[in-house]
Amino acid sequence: MDKEKLRERFRKEWEKHYKIDALLNRGYERYQCKKCGKFFWAKIERDVCPDPQCIGYEFIGNAPSNLKLGYVETWEKIKEYFVSHGHTYVEPYPTVARWRDDLYFTIASISDFQPYVVNGELEPPGNPLIVPQPCIRFGDIANVGTTGRHYTNFVMIGQHAFNTEKTGLFYWKNEAIEHDIEYVKSLGIPEEEIIFIEDVWAGGGNFGPCLEYFSRGLELGNCVFMQYEIKNGVERELKTKVIDMGAGLSRLCWITHGCPTSYEVVFGNVVERMKRKNGISVDEQLMFRYGKMAGGLTVDEVENLEEERKKIANALGVDVDYLAEVFEPLHAIYATADHTLTLLFTTLDGMLPSNSGGGYNLRIIARRMFSFEERYGLEFDYAEILEGHAEHLKGLFPRLKGGIESTNEVIKEEKRKYEESKGKARAKLRVVIKKAKEEGRAIKEEEVLLLYQSHGVDPLIVKRECEKEGVDVDIPGDFYEKVRTADEVDRVRAGKGLATEEIDVSKYKKTEALYYTTIGTFEAEVLGVEGKYIILDRTAFYPEGGGQVGDTGFLNGKKVLNTIKKGNVVLHEVDEPEKFKP
Repeated sequence: MDKEKLRERFRKEWEKHYKIDALLNRGYERYQCKKCGKFFWAKIERDVCPDPQCIGYEFIGNAPSNLKLGYVETWEKIKEYFVSHGHTYVEPYPTVARWRDDLYFTIASISDFQPYVVNGELEPPGNPLIVPQPCIRFGDIANVGTTGRHYTNFVMIGQHAFNTEKTGLFYWKNEAIEHDIEYVKSLGIPEEEIIFIEDVWAGGGNFGPCLEYFSRGLELGNCVFMQYEIKNGVERELKTKVIDMGAGLSRLCWITHGCPTSYEVVFGNVVERMKRKNGISVDEQLMFRYGKMAGGLTVDEVENLEEERKKIANALGVDVDYLAEVFEPLHAIYATADHTLTLLFTTLDGMLPSNSGGGYNLRIIARRMFSFEERYGLEFDYAEILEGHAEHLKGLFPRLKGGIESTNEVIKEEKRKYEESKGKARAKLRVVIKKAKEEGRAIKEEEVLLLYQSHGVDPLIVKRECEKEGVDVDIPGDFYEKVRTADEVDRVRAGKGLATEEIDVSKYKKTEALYYTTIGTFEAEVLGVEGKYIILDRTAFYPEGGGQVGDTGFLNGKKVLNTIKKGNVVLHEVDEPEKFKP
């Protein structure tokens, strides 16, 4: 099912899906955005929806809340509201999803209850319930530290209810939306500042309407009404209808401050100490002006990142080199604060950096921290940073204290390996630079990827050395995503048929991604067969990455064993490749 068609269908059926008494009784009315065309619900008449693409980050320097809440304090207020209104508090699950065979890491609060609770096989630990679930995702590594809102770890507050035939429909749209309005109000945000945008959600063969709620340009949460499923191509209502509301604790805390980035409030004293130790400070007014624009530096949403940086520099009235000199070391500190906390969570839960599977994601972020130190002349006391995280979060995750020592040892070992390989790596980099100079050309993207995959040379180091030698270099904005989706899978699947490094994907066009918009059946053209891998012009199979294993299923009735991505091309591993031809 095409998500855009589903969205259009639900728009026509809006009274069935989005006309909710909880909104009507509070004086909300339905409007259409004159900029993007989306429909939304607000208490005060307005022409434009609150999506940041339409109004920007209006909350920065202009917080809607009359409170300034700390990170853990924000959670305590949310917990107090939900527990006092009949929700069971559930202890967060581990960040390493060992109860799932399709995930390396816990990527959402609903992951805790899939598949058995969601499909009705097991009773939930509470109904309704609230859980502060730490989630690990690696799809946005290049954005972490830069945009003000991206993380590799974040706490998703899960508000869930499971409506079965046995329980009856006791907690559905009215109840969920009532609670969402009220808990946001408990954070000091007036009701008229809370606006809902209509949308649809689809995943894993299930779908339903959802209402995303915003305040002054910042999305706070998304209340999904998991209502339908597709079985054997037939749409039907789910036996267990699920309320799946997920809200980012970092954003809920951020909105009460209206500061330039969420990192300052999420990491608290950890970031402050890192900045002081490295002598980093930024003019407050410049920081606020930059913060409003930095959200636009999202790698996968910007066609040309360098051009976007130049636009921001021009708007701020500064040189682009000055912008980099002031903000890049700060971004490195924010990213390192995030990466160390991710390593603390995952080490404590039993996943270590490695050359395969989810562990390779952890190795990538560890190397990224070390390259920041080298690139910007920073000094990080990792033991102190880890202790700072545990202290800052003790009111939310007291168990983190027990992982400080082991995580510090893991980081030491990773750094030892990194330092050990640097000599050989630099020698290889010098060879690549020399060859490029002799041929009078820039260093190519594939050369940068190979330097990282084979020798651990981080792109920041490549960039610095090329600047010294006056050589241009093509470093893709989504560098870490390309490394993850190629290198990780190659290592995991070594010895299982044709390795992906042997496949030349340059002859294929970029695979059209249907997996964000389509569920169930789709049509595609076979572009090529490479060993066990089938390459299509378009696909709804989600490739391995971001803590999630690749989709399985069927192509023309033949089993798809795994789905991976190399560059911009999606590869489908099938058990009978000889049955396919272009």
